[in-house]
Amino acid sequence: ALDSLRIIESQDSITSIHIAYYSEVSALHQQELRKRMVLSYIFMVILTILLIVLYYTSKSRKLKAAYIGKCDELRKREFSTEQAQSEDLVDMLRSATGHFRSSNGYQLILCLQESNRTPDYSEIAVISHDVGLYYGRVMEYLQESVSSLNDKEIGYCLYKYLNVNSRLCMELLGRSQSYASTLKRYVRRKLPEDMFKIIFRE
Repeated sequence: ALDSLRIIESQDSITSIHIAYYSEVSALHQQELRKRMVLSYIFMVILTILLIVLYYTSKSRKLKAAYIGKCDELRKREFSTEQAQSEDLVDMLRSATGHFRSSNGYQLILCLQESNRTPDYSEIAVISHDVGLYYGRVMEYLQESVSSLNDKEIGYCLYKYLNVNSRLCMELLGRSQSYASTLKRYVRRKLPEDMFKIIFRE
């Protein structure tokens, strides 16, 4: 009976050891599962973030490409518009100049430049009248194309196109000689490059 009791106690002890062992293994297994779940969750979060970044990067590139394409299209339109404006300006200037050369105002300009004398009020009035008469369309065109140009700047452009020297040009505009370079600088800033080259023959 004593031996049987010892055997039963021994079996209970072994069973307790097994239970403790399996409990410990089960706890370790559960801990390992939790770690794997956490790692899987972190991986999914990182993957989601990467996909979102890739999506918006791709979208941003498409938007940038579309923006660049639109800018190129606008530049081409602007270039073609400026080219058309330049051609119109050349045609108008040539036509106006052809008629202006037969006027009293043009003959006065030639005479004043040859004699290198200062024009009187009546001569200035004749020249101004004829320039306005023959170059009226050109003046309107310049005002519409470059609205920031004032009357004196437009007049300066026309006189320079007619190869009027700076001294006479300033006298006709009622400005001092020292203002010539400043006026040209203002006009250069306002006019498109093609127009400036056409008017100033540069």
